[in-house]
Amino acid sequence: MKDKCNENVGFVNSHCQFSVLRSIVSNGDEMQFLVSLVKFIFMRNVLSLLLFLFVSQLFGQGEEKAQVQKTIETFFEGFHAQDSMKIKETISEDVVIQTISMTEEGNVTVKDEELVHFLRSIVSIPKTTQFREIIKDFTIQIDGPMAHAWTPYEFRLNHNFHHCGVNSFQLVKDTDKGWQIIYIVDTRRRKPCE
Repeated sequence: MKDKCNENVGFVNSHCQFSVLRSIVSNGDEMQFLVSLVKFIFMRNVLSLLLFLFVSQLFGQGEEKAQVQKTIETFFEGFHAQDSMKIKETISEDVVIQTISMTEEGNVTVKDEELVHFLRSIVSIPKTTQFREIIKDFTIQIDGPMAHAWTPYEFRLNHNFHHCGVNSFQLVKDTDKGWQIIYIVDTRRRKPCE
């Protein structure tokens, strides 16, 4: 049994550990037994702690990602309902809003939009106009209080394809308000996106 235990170097095998402890006790070396017992308990607890911390980190990141996604979903709920107050709940007062597009000549343009104009343009859409931005996917990255979300989308106007592209959201976790959008930039293409 001892030879088989020695083959598992670097692997904590409970059966082997107990075999070693039994052999120490049978030899009458109580001090070595106590040292070995402490090492055994310590290693077992350290491994359990490391596993717990790893699993906690995974679940913590998952929960944070869900909160980031919920913030963006709430933004779009306000957007589709033309509810400027709901949109404001999800964004920082100093939010930066930009759009990247191509001119007919093929030149790239970056257009800045002030928050007040953005909100006014959403609220002023006639109630007879049906519009929907369909988010195709969420890719979220988090580092402490900062998050980035990449959301490909398709925009439909009166149930017809209008344009598509990608939204890029930067968020910061406010102590009181939770995740807040501080930067939105999107791309827009008239041809269907793949």
